[in-house]
Order: sequence, then C-alpha cells, then structure tokens
Amino acid sequence: MIEDSLFPLLLRLTRRLCRDLNSNLRDVGLTGEQAVMLDAIERGPAPKVTDLCHVLSIDASTVSANLKPLMARSLVKSTADCADARARRLYLTHDGQRRLAFAQQVLRELDLEITEKLKNCGVVDDLTSALRVLSQPP
Repeated sequence: MIEDSLFPLLLRLTRRLCRDLNSNLRDVGLTGEQAVMLDAIERGPAPKVTDLCHVLSIDASTVSANLKPLMARSLVKSTADCADARARRLYLTHDGQRRLAFAQQVLRELDLEITEKLKNCGVVDDLTSALRVLSQPP
C-alpha cells in the first residue's frame, strides 16, 4: 500500500512535527516557520533575502511573506546593503533575539523528547544521517 511507503510516512510525520512545534511555540508568540527564519537570520552575518532563500530552500515570495509579520512586530529590521542599496540586510532586534532564545529552548526540548523515543529503537544516528542526506538540495 502506498500509505505505508516512505514518502507518505514522511509527509504525515512532517505535518505532526509542525503541529507539535507550533503548539509548543504558541506561548513564545511564533510559528515554527518564523522561528526557523529568525534562526537563519541570526546565523548569517546580516543576510539578504536571497541568502535566506538559499539557506531555507524556499522562494523569495515565501521569504518576504514570512518576513512581513516579523518586521511588523519589530522582531526583524532591515537596512540598505552598503555595496548595493537595492538589497536589504536583515538583523534581529533585541526582542527578536529574546524570542529566538525561547524558541530554541522549545526546539531543544522537543528534540530531546524525539531522541528519547528513538533511543529504544537504536536508530537515532542512522536516522539523523539519512534525514541529512534527504534534506540536501538536488
């Protein structure tokens, strides 16, 4: 049956993980996508939208749509790039850094919970390696 093949299982797992993450992040005031975007902005030295597209493997319109509420809530700010005034560099505000720190704690707790469930199966390292391979861009 197709429902027991790998792709549908991964889709169901992804939906469940997203629901769990969003539920746990509700108190922080972020969604999972927003937390991942804040993390990507924090990692890079003032990334541009095009940098986020590459890092997050999503198109520019999706990045822009996700940035708008973060900027409206003053979690992210942008400034003109020194070399190209048309490009905008992105930074986390103090409140953005604070919320990201809370979100990272939530992610660590969820990660520990999943890791504990999988330890009994003895597949944590193999699964982590396999998921890294699958998440690489084509």
